[in-house]
Amino acid sequence: MREKRGSIWLEQYRAFIDSFSLNKKFWFSYLFDLIFYFFVIIAFISWGSLLKRKAESLAGIDYNAMFTGTPQQMDATLNILQSFLAYLLISLIVLVLVVIFLFSIFKGVIWTSLTDKKRDFRYFRNLFFTNLLFYTPLLLILAFCLWKNLSIVALVVFLLVLHFNALSIYFLTSGEKLWGSLKSAFKSGFRIHRFLLFYIIFAVLFLVLDQGFGLIRGNFSSNSSAGITILVLLVLFLSVVRNGFIKLADKIR
Repeated sequence: MREKRGSIWLEQYRAFIDSFSLNKKFWFSYLFDLIFYFFVIIAFISWGSLLKRKAESLAGIDYNAMFTGTPQQMDATLNILQSFLAYLLISLIVLVLVVIFLFSIFKGVIWTSLTDKKRDFRYFRNLFFTNLLFYTPLLLILAFCLWKNLSIVALVVFLLVLHFNALSIYFLTSGEKLWGSLKSAFKSGFRIHRFLLFYIIFAVLFLVLDQGFGLIRGNFSSNSSAGITILVLLVLFLSVVRNGFIKLADKIR
């Protein structure tokens, strides 16, 4: 029996309205979101500080020696550059793994709290590998798209990954195993008409809020208090979207 189009749109509209059911569970999840982003910011600041300290070794390099110096000078310069590039690559990989680990821990607590599901070591382990499977290729694709100046493609890929990753987390939290949750996520996720109106409404709302608060255009560097305010509002918006997404996923699974 085919689904009635009107009931599908109504279902998504109701999920949007239900997104604003801001109970204790919601505020708990919002607080955990803020703590997560605080740790992520600390991780990036620490990485940048370490990288800056390591880059100081490049200050005294005579780059002309790579082409006009003696073989010993050329080898010494290349060794310093190779050492820095290796440090950059390894530290970047560690940073990505740390962020994905933090993401899995905090989001795991949030999703299980919002859905009243149990959590154990196996759940967090599967959630970590799920996020690793989604976000590692995403970073490589985004890097390629930005290198080729394909910003629209990068945005579309980013949103699709968020869509399927959220569904995979939902099914994993519901009790399915790792590969089963991925299969269910792609099976449900390609039925994009079941989510389209929900996403469009929130996209319009986001653009309206951006006009008022500058969620995208805000200058985080010139005014730290304004940057913090924008971040808090942006995290609140994303928490509301997740709230409605879970309610919608409950209806279409």
